[in-house]
Amino acid sequence: MAGQMDIDARNFQRMIRELERKTSATFSDVIRDSAGKVLAGTASKTRVSTEEDAKEKVKRLFRKPLRLSTGDKVGVTSKGRVWFQRSGWDRKNWVLVARDGTIKPPPSEVFRTSRGGKQFKYKLPSKLRAEITQAMKAASNIRERELSYAKSVVGMGRASWVFLMKQLKLKIPSTKKIAEVSAVKIPDAARRTLYAREVGVGEKYMIVIKTKVQAALNKKARGFSAFRQSINQQGKTFQKNLEKDLEKYVRRFAKRNGFTVK
Repeated sequence: MAGQMDIDARNFQRMIRELERKTSATFSDVIRDSAGKVLAGTASKTRVSTEEDAKEKVKRLFRKPLRLSTGDKVGVTSKGRVWFQRSGWDRKNWVLVARDGTIKPPPSEVFRTSRGGKQFKYKLPSKLRAEITQAMKAASNIRERELSYAKSVVGMGRASWVFLMKQLKLKIPSTKKIAEVSAVKIPDAARRTLYAREVGVGEKYMIVIKTKVQAALNKKARGFSAFRQSINQQGKTFQKNLEKDLEKYVRRFAKRNGFTVK
């Protein structure tokens, strides 16, 4: 996983050693149990976006503005002004198409801006009007497509952590937060960036996890932070139980996984 994180590795490793020593669990058994709790904790802490987030994302696409394959640009301001700029026009030369945020064909008479930035009424020539109409149609299709996609992946950040658990065949907890993303379909492109494998044997056994899913790692989803918090929490929980009642902690671990206590 790219980036840097502060992980309480000493407590985490000590926890693994103690559980291995005091139960019939193998090193890999303890690692898998710990990985399951870390990933489940990460999933529960990762924020799920909303449909409003999806709409805002698409709005930002047009505020840039949106450049079409023709090189023309279509923009929609925060106040709902829809404008068109033909490829090759001066940056201050554009056509105001609508004021209500609707991407639609232009009226016969519109507002344009001169090179000096001054607005004036302008009767659109039929050729230019046809160009703008095509541009508006293309922009509208893109907006609908992008909005549909953005809505379809609401919750993908959390779902990606669950997907990693499935790759490792770990037990998926039946919690409300996990259920919220159970129907999320992760696109193939995102699936290809998710990697979870078991490698090595004995004390060289390890679980390798990689993800490049931006929905899981972006600042709003807080998935990267959630992973760090979750893995550190495992060490802190062990340290707390070590000081309070280690045997009880060991018995709970053994019962949860079907192991015997030595």
